[in-house]
Amino acid sequence: MDQLDHVSSSPCHRTRETQLTSHHRDSLAALALATDPPTEEILNRKPAGRKAPLISIIMWKMIIGQAIFQLVVTLVLHFARGPGFLNYPDDQRRSIVFNTFVWMQIFNEFNNRRLDNKFNIFTGLHRNWFFIIINCIMVGCQVAIAFVGGRAFSIVRLDGPQWAICIIVAAFCLPWAICVRLFPDRWFEAIAKFVGKPVVLVYRPCSRAMSRLGQKMRRSKKSEQTNEASEEVGEVDRSRDRQDPEKGHA
Repeated sequence: MDQLDHVSSSPCHRTRETQLTSHHRDSLAALALATDPPTEEILNRKPAGRKAPLISIIMWKMIIGQAIFQLVVTLVLHFARGPGFLNYPDDQRRSIVFNTFVWMQIFNEFNNRRLDNKFNIFTGLHRNWFFIIINCIMVGCQVAIAFVGGRAFSIVRLDGPQWAICIIVAAFCLPWAICVRLFPDRWFEAIAKFVGKPVVLVYRPCSRAMSRLGQKMRRSKKSEQTNEASEEVGEVDRSRDRQDPEKGHA
């Protein structure tokens, strides 16, 4: 999940290297989840209908729930400051935010292994060596970046208590996922329809208008290409007539 990349997009915080790392991390996470073998519980699950959406209500609930958690954590770590509470220099605070954000994605991979409301996110984990290896690679790369990649990624080294803050705070996304799963699907669907209805009312006409504008632009471009091709053909014919006087006279 990369829901919060825009939150830390300031030039001093997110460099091109950190953005590239986020894309690579997302690709590895997608590969790890895609290689997860099916379990026997799938045989007892009712088949989805032909018109069923690709992203179910349960999946949307987890996406939005984790986005809210990560947004709150990122804003608190970035802006909250007081005597004895995250009173660090700006470069260390940025490094803590970046490190915590990456660890939240690593822990959240385990939450995403289940597409239902059950709690056992470790079921069948021992059978998926790809998931284990890829997560070890992600953890190793993040540790290496934190210790030796400071210059390239515009971060500084963190001490023991700061590492503890990053990992412990990020690990709270696991119990938070239980709270998200306990939230009734019907309530979430009703809230999503109520909140999303104004967005849909604005999005649909804008989408239709942009689609029509795109069609007109494609037609205009195609007609311009056709006119240019006809002009080139006419130019070739005229050049041939100049080279062949008898043909031109005829």
